[in-house]
Amino acid sequence: MRTWPYFVPEGDELPYLTDDERAFAAVLSEATVPLICSEVSDRLIPSVIARDFQRDNGLVAALCLDGESLEGERYGLLDFGVHYGGNRVRGGRLHNQCYDLVDRSPGPPLDASGDVAELARQAARWFEAVMRRPVVLYVWLHRGYAYAVRYAFADTQEIIQHFFRKERAPRDWALRAIARGRFSINPLWMQVHGLPEPDLYLHIRGDMRAAVIPPGIRRAERHGPLAGPWLT
Repeated sequence: MRTWPYFVPEGDELPYLTDDERAFAAVLSEATVPLICSEVSDRLIPSVIARDFQRDNGLVAALCLDGESLEGERYGLLDFGVHYGGNRVRGGRLHNQCYDLVDRSPGPPLDASGDVAELARQAARWFEAVMRRPVVLYVWLHRGYAYAVRYAFADTQEIIQHFFRKERAPRDWALRAIARGRFSINPLWMQVHGLPEPDLYLHIRGDMRAAVIPPGIRRAERHGPLAGPWLT
């Protein structure tokens, strides 16, 4: 279980951080201690490096929610974080390779100006709001194995990521889906609206009091790798 704080600069990063970036990271690191958990990892990228990806990037403080694929491999589901620079902080979903701000925010809007310490505290509150959102894993089963899974925010049903294994799916249904053009070339990105209702769901993290689970979907507990047989 992880116990060390987020956003502590490592040796390779230290020479590139400005004084303001060091101060921002220090306050942010302390303020996010209550958020530490094993399924979320962190990344701190000085602005001078982040600008190699995008000219307007500032210091990047990112968190990555990890999940599992149907092959049993750990997988980065959602990268989210803040860009700090020029007395401004912005938050949102991040590209998983270059850490640019992309798409809509997974939490409340964050685009604020002010002094270093206050902006770091605002960023910490934003991270808390994102991590408080309930995340669930919906599972589709056939003959004791999962053939599709979907990670989603359970308060809005917004899809975070999904995985599909055609060879595990019910044959009759798969043939009908193929005929309707609901399979893509890449099986990870199969059109999820073509699936029937999930068989069950698992709570991954966040506050389930805000969750709205469609009726008829049974709650279950994680019992092992997604690639293995499921206990029903």
